[in-house]
Amino acid sequence: MEKRTFKEDPEVSCKSLVYRIKEEQRLKQKNLFYRDLQSKSRNLSKDIRKRLFLDILPSFMPSNSKEIIELFRNTKPEKKHKVDVLVVTIKIPELFAAKIAFDIDKDLPENYEVDGLRIWEKTIDSQNDGKISIGLTMIGSAGNVTCARACSKLFSVIDCKLCILIGICAGLKSKVKIGDVIAADMILDYESGRKTQKKFEKRPNAYRLDTFMERSLSYFHPDSLNWQNYVSGKVDELNQVIKTKRIKSWFPNYLHGIILSGEKLIVDGTLPSMQKEYHEQTRAAEMEGSGFASICKEFNMPWLIFRGVSDFGDSKKSTTKDLQPLAALSAATIAKYYLMSTHRKTDEDKKF
Repeated sequence: MEKRTFKEDPEVSCKSLVYRIKEEQRLKQKNLFYRDLQSKSRNLSKDIRKRLFLDILPSFMPSNSKEIIELFRNTKPEKKHKVDVLVVTIKIPELFAAKIAFDIDKDLPENYEVDGLRIWEKTIDSQNDGKISIGLTMIGSAGNVTCARACSKLFSVIDCKLCILIGICAGLKSKVKIGDVIAADMILDYESGRKTQKKFEKRPNAYRLDTFMERSLSYFHPDSLNWQNYVSGKVDELNQVIKTKRIKSWFPNYLHGIILSGEKLIVDGTLPSMQKEYHEQTRAAEMEGSGFASICKEFNMPWLIFRGVSDFGDSKKSTTKDLQPLAALSAATIAKYYLMSTHRKTDEDKKF
C-alpha cells in the first residue's frame, strides 16, 4: 500500500504553540515554546506573525502592562488603496475573461501592484449603490496555500468590503455541463484529517458564507437578467485575446452548491464518488477555495466564490484547455451581474 504523508499546517501549529505559551506557568518551558514558535512562523505573512506575537506578549509582562499591548493590538495600520470589491483570479485565462466581462481594456496597464500582484481598477454601475469600485488581480499559481498567502498580502494594503474569487473548476457531470456557473454555498476542504499509526481519519473543514452574504446571494436570480446573452456577445472579444472554443447550442446555467477544495488536480473521474463520500450537494472541485475562505475568515472579510465548469475531472481534462476561458467568462459575468443587480453595502460600508 502506498504510504501517504501529511504536512501539518504551519499556521495551525503556531496557534497551538501560542495557546501553550499562554497557559504555561514555568518560564523555562514557556521560552522553549517561544523559540519553537519563532522557527515555525518564519514563512507566515507579517500580519499573521504580528497577531501571533501580540497574543503571547502579555504572558511575558507584568499584569499592569497588558493594557498597552491591547492598545497596539487594536490599532490598525492605514491601508494604501481602497476599493469596494476585490476580484481575485488565479491564472491567465481567468484574468483575461474577467477583463472582458468587466470591460477593462486588455492593453491597459495595471493601476498599481502589491508584491508583484498587479491590480486593475474599474468602476461599474450598481442598481443599489450607484457606483461600485472594483479591483481585479491574478495570483498566478494554483493551490490553496498560494492563494491564502497572496490574499493575505492584498488584504494588508487594500481596504475592501468584499472579496470575490472567480475561475474554473471540475464539475460533477451528472449535475452540470460545461460553462455552467456554481456559486459556492460552502467550501469543503476534503484533505483535512488526523493521521494515527493505524489509519487516516478524514475531518473535512467547512467554510460557509457569512449570514449577510448568504442572504444577499439568495436574492440573486441572473436568469431573469439574460446574463447568457451577455456571455455570448463577449465570446468573440475573448477569442481575440486567448484561444476559446465555441459550443453549439450553448446555454449555461447558474446554480448553487458545495465545492470541494484540495491540493490535488482531479483527473481520474473520482468526483462522483467524492460527492457520495463528502456531501450530496457537491457540485464541483477546485484547488483554491479553502485557502481563500480561510484567509478571508482570518481578516473578517466577506467573500463569495463563482466557478465556471471547464471539465469533469476525468481523463479528458487535458483536451479541454480551450474551454477554460469560456467557463471563466461565465463565472466573471455572474460576478459582475451580482454586483450590478443584487449586492448592497452594509450601513457601515456606506460610510466608506
